[in-house]
Amino acid sequence: MNCIGKLCFFPLDPNGPKIFGFAEYIAALALIVLAWTTVDYRYRFHVHTSSVDVRRLAFYSVAGIGALTILTDLWRASGWLVPEIGFLTPAMWQAILGACFLAMFLFWTSTAFLVPPIFNRRNAERFIEIIYKEVKQGDRSRIAQMADAVARSAPAIVQMSQQYQKNRHDRVLAKRFDAGARALELLADPRVCSVIVSSAPALLDSIFEELQRSPHESRGTYTLVCNVLSAAITEESSFLYHEIADWQLGPAAASQPITTLIFGNTELLDCMQGVFRTGSTLNWKNTHWQAYLRAASQVVRSYAEHVLPNRFRHSPTLQDIFNELRDAPAMLGIGQPAGLERNTDAVLTLRALINFIQQTCKSLGQTKISASDWSGLAQHLNPIQQIAEVAYKILLASSRVRTPIETAWHVQHNIAWSGIFDSFTSGPGDEVMHEVRERLVRMIWISIRELDYSPNYVGAQMLGLCVNLGLVGDRRIPSASAKSSPQDALARIVTRWTRRRFAWLHKYHPSLATAGFPDGVTYNKQKRSISKEFSVSAFQAKPTFKLFQVEPAPRGDPESHRKTTRPPTFSPANNRRQIPDRPWF
Repeated sequence: MNCIGKLCFFPLDPNGPKIFGFAEYIAALALIVLAWTTVDYRYRFHVHTSSVDVRRLAFYSVAGIGALTILTDLWRASGWLVPEIGFLTPAMWQAILGACFLAMFLFWTSTAFLVPPIFNRRNAERFIEIIYKEVKQGDRSRIAQMADAVARSAPAIVQMSQQYQKNRHDRVLAKRFDAGARALELLADPRVCSVIVSSAPALLDSIFEELQRSPHESRGTYTLVCNVLSAAITEESSFLYHEIADWQLGPAAASQPITTLIFGNTELLDCMQGVFRTGSTLNWKNTHWQAYLRAASQVVRSYAEHVLPNRFRHSPTLQDIFNELRDAPAMLGIGQPAGLERNTDAVLTLRALINFIQQTCKSLGQTKISASDWSGLAQHLNPIQQIAEVAYKILLASSRVRTPIETAWHVQHNIAWSGIFDSFTSGPGDEVMHEVRERLVRMIWISIRELDYSPNYVGAQMLGLCVNLGLVGDRRIPSASAKSSPQDALARIVTRWTRRRFAWLHKYHPSLATAGFPDGVTYNKQKRSISKEFSVSAFQAKPTFKLFQVEPAPRGDPESHRKTTRPPTFSPANNRRQIPDRPWF
């Protein structure tokens, strides 16, 4: 042993105990490298987004430990001198190197598997960098894995976005929280939304559960909800196609957990006005409309569950839904010369719209607000009035089906008219549905009566619908009373109008007067009779005809017979309020 003062040196024994040498280091490093290169994408994402640069730290640690290990083996093999330091023996030195190597591996493993990093101000830029990279590349499988990895951080992103929205006018505070807003906007990208609605429901759960606790209106939240709805409708593997309220599909689908979470909070959706304004329904198929209506039904159900007499409020989201549905029936017949003729997909959509009307009436009927109390809202904000307008558009669309006779009757009567007027014999929605029928009858009558003042094709189509349905005829109609139905009131007044005014309308506007008549319904000018043909069937060997006589048209100038002063509002029996008397087209 050689000593220099109090510092002594001794040569290493080449045959001494070996705990962690270069050979062990190489074997362990090979296993770690194999793990690093074959590990799942999500775990590499966790390592990349850690607050500490784990990859750089692991690289320098491995390099340093490897250099010290090979130097230790070289020193021992050469028998060179080492200083004698009390507790630091050769075996202890090797144990320290091995412990450092093990600590580095455990730190990487815990970051990747056990305690993944959560989005915060220190690692926000790392999160944004990798999310932006995946969105830019557009690989759906990688986006799905990225979304699944981000799910743990979704609450933190939403919270930071909310703080940014609260403090956006304070430049210093806004800069501290703007990373959350940027991350949420990246997650709201259409590419991401088209993937997460079908492949990454965990991210949807995390984001919207936190939005329930931290509701706020921002560009990111608005874009996210809009793109989620649009993607859920267009992607036929999304939750809107799986979560159907049918117990035959299983309790998980029937309970509609994701649909309820996203669209079951009307107050949150009302903060982001315009979510249900899709603006792209022209090329929708029946499946798309049914998915949209499932989401809309959840909004209606949520609104009905939370509206109370002391919390009587208007819902802009509900208003947007009815605005879209009012245009839906007309969009179904675009590009078709005979409206919905033989268009099975459009007919199925009409059925879905009618079913939505029935479900909406049930939901509103289960509230503590009576049908008459809804008039507390403005006329154009009253949900009952909006339902009636959608029903009117459905009947108007069905009136375009005019050929052949069987198809016209099936669509106009069996689907449209029966779905609205022959349902709800009893139940929680009966009062609401009755009010809808009263308003709908008034709209139909106003459209027909408008022919007296301004002849138009909308009124002619409604007149043709009434004729085909048998509302115009010589059958005995019950007199007006408190128990008479809106249909009877409509039949009575339209029959009277047709008898007195149809000949005049045909004399001066012959093509318009019969524009709404389907096949099998004709007008004989000489005999002044409207004839409806009943085609041959298994129970009828030859066609039969039903005639309705009208009064002759008065002589004189046509303008002298056109009415200029509209009569008072038509009200079916037992009506409880007055409604503005105006055309509905």
